[in-house]
Amino acid sequence: MTPEQFIPFWDALTINDRNRIKENLQTAANPGSGFFSSKRFMRGGIVFLLHGHLRIFLSSDEGREITVMTMKAGENFLVHPGEASHNRKGQLRFETSEDCEYAFLPKNVMAEVMRRSPEALEYVLETEELLIRRLADSLSYSAFVTVRGNLARTLLERSELKGKVRLTHEELANELGTTRVVISRELKKMEEFGLIRLGRGEIEILYRDGLRELAE
Repeated sequence: MTPEQFIPFWDALTINDRNRIKENLQTAANPGSGFFSSKRFMRGGIVFLLHGHLRIFLSSDEGREITVMTMKAGENFLVHPGEASHNRKGQLRFETSEDCEYAFLPKNVMAEVMRRSPEALEYVLETEELLIRRLADSLSYSAFVTVRGNLARTLLERSELKGKVRLTHEELANELGTTRVVISRELKKMEEFGLIRLGRGEIEILYRDGLRELAE
């Protein structure tokens, strides 16, 4: 995929700025599901998700996780310098549920283009505003929504592509900041309601509208 296919402000750029982006745009692929290294994001910049599904989360040394947001192909997000590093609170990590491809434009190049292009500046500001809204939504869910509602929302997000969630009860508990016993109880209730089917190592979604009602 070429830059003009996923950078909305491409047509507004000068030839020099287009060449500058082409020279510095870094593309990468992460085959299959799992984690991938975020070291290339250390300098900050903008990430364009070209293919796949991505979960961004904070992970503590004790194994606790908090989902920051989920992304799908066609979406993008800003990474500020140092966000991908480990600190005393936790580490920002990235997880894919299938083959994933992305493009990364470093901050210094992005800043140069923004100074010369009002369209690029507006796009980045809108991206930052969207990021803040999504973070606020995520925090609101964590603080004010029940475990059942949070679990329903997580199942919907993680099953968006394949209709199934391949996570253990322990992994779901870590992601939602609760215990395996609580998650197992809630999943059993959802199965009794006909919303999901529990299997070995996976959860099949049967009734998405019902889960949406719980998540609201």
